[in-house]
Amino acid sequence: MAGNWSLLLAVLSFVFGYTAYLLIWLPQAGSPWQVVQSSLDGVFFTFKLFAGVAPVEIRPQGPYGIPAAILLNIARFTAPATLLWAFFSRFSEIWRPGYILWRLRRLSRFDLIYGASPVADALRERNHRQDWWTVQVLPPRGADAKAPRVLDKATRTIVLNENDFLAVTARQSLQPRALLLLDQDDGVNVEASASDLFDGVETALRFVHIGDELLRLTHVAFSATDDGTGFQAFNASELAARVFFRTHDVFAQHLEAGLDRVHLCCLGFGEDALALMLQFVKIGWCPGLDRPLLTVFSHEADEAERLFAQRFAALNELVDLRFVDWTPNAPWFSAQEQVLADAPPSLFYVSDALGRHKRRVTLEVMDSCDRLGWEPLYLLMQPTAENVGWMRRQLAPGGLDISCLAPSPEFFSTEALSDVFDRIARRFHAAYAESMGAPAKSPEEEQTEWLTLPENFRASNRRAADGAKTKLEAMGIRGSVEAALSGKVARPDPDPALLEALSEAEHKSWFADRVVNGWRHGETRDNRRKRHPDLVPYEMLSEQVKELDRQQIQTLLAMMADPEDVPEDDRPPLPKSDNAMSGKPLP
Repeated sequence: MAGNWSLLLAVLSFVFGYTAYLLIWLPQAGSPWQVVQSSLDGVFFTFKLFAGVAPVEIRPQGPYGIPAAILLNIARFTAPATLLWAFFSRFSEIWRPGYILWRLRRLSRFDLIYGASPVADALRERNHRQDWWTVQVLPPRGADAKAPRVLDKATRTIVLNENDFLAVTARQSLQPRALLLLDQDDGVNVEASASDLFDGVETALRFVHIGDELLRLTHVAFSATDDGTGFQAFNASELAARVFFRTHDVFAQHLEAGLDRVHLCCLGFGEDALALMLQFVKIGWCPGLDRPLLTVFSHEADEAERLFAQRFAALNELVDLRFVDWTPNAPWFSAQEQVLADAPPSLFYVSDALGRHKRRVTLEVMDSCDRLGWEPLYLLMQPTAENVGWMRRQLAPGGLDISCLAPSPEFFSTEALSDVFDRIARRFHAAYAESMGAPAKSPEEEQTEWLTLPENFRASNRRAADGAKTKLEAMGIRGSVEAALSGKVARPDPDPALLEALSEAEHKSWFADRVVNGWRHGETRDNRRKRHPDLVPYEMLSEQVKELDRQQIQTLLAMMADPEDVPEDDRPPLPKSDNAMSGKPLP
């Protein structure tokens, strides 16, 4: 843009100088030849102005002397300035790279991002509001292999290509607050990228974002690196699913209503629907409820069924899966009969954009559930512009109960990824360590130890933290997990039958998490090939392995407040051994 302005100023300066010369000499021309000569001399005179030569022999005179003097003075000062402006704007590659690299080495508060995506834009915007810099390294993309260097003080962003970044880290090690790898072409090869490109980066927070391709979400497990750090994998749709199940009492509502099981129904199948389904099977094990039911209506039902058969076949041991071939133009009443025949949907998710046909289907589903008196229904949608406009009209008083399946922008920050989602997981690890005889640690010591854990250990604790909500609901405790473990809720004293049922639910949650991350049953454990002998039903486990699941439940109870420290009115009611909330015997 600066180069365009300098070109425009140069044209104006030339016009002013040339016009001033003509206003001085043309009135003195006595013949056509002198007019032509004056016109040619004016061009030469104007070029001398751009060269910085101000001819003293030219004096404004004649009938147009005053306007000629004004134009001449403007041209005398703007012409050389235009040349300097054009030089520094057009040839800034001579000095600007050195300034950017000098500025980068002196940054003390910044995040380092590799790659570009909407998540990167959200992180940059969040950092800008928090007065943090963002350094973004762009990978080579065809003709953009030599991406220009950019330093934008307004948005506190520095953009570099890989070669420039390597030149910086070769001279000085960078210490960003966090390193984030976004939208990698080969997400499985993150560690190789880190070892090659980020040797000169020293940070304890490392994240990798799994992009929006369907199959990418099935490779979310990354082994720990040799030095014990490793990357935490996250996905926008996965974060949305985790936030939803951590903030809604889905299973408690079913238990209190005396219902049999939770039914997740997805209209359409994409990366967002898959993330919701996988998170559901990880945490959807609640004593008193039967095995969950998952139904997918999609014109790609065969592809979805093939994906589950190839990668998640073992989930058939845990959940009931149904894939129904349906297109937006097909009649809905036959599909609706299949939905309502077994159990009305508890969670009805409309994947992707809300088209006219999906809007009609959504209203029909809501109407059918109203006629059946089916109250614990959550209607979930993506927060697209079309969906949001439709939802605003429906959320009028007496309208539909609709939720957006998306984390707020606040979750796209290193604070949320390293603290909000890991806070309960850190407490799980600390409580388990104390139960094994380790001394109690301060919050700062817990954070330091957490960052040194291998990533597979941290991922295991995150899975336990996400599944804690379901177990608390089974014990009659509603609300967020953070509130339940804040020291204000009394520790319940469940009977042995409920404890054993919770232990079995813990094993099913662990089972589902391993299967989602590519593990299969094997006679002996093999971490490289992802084989584990305990990927079997709970009743087939040895007592020694069952004790590990029971220990997880005891760890959860130990994180709650002592009953003597909580007023009796604030203590949650416990279900009886026959599970009065559901009217069914515990498994």
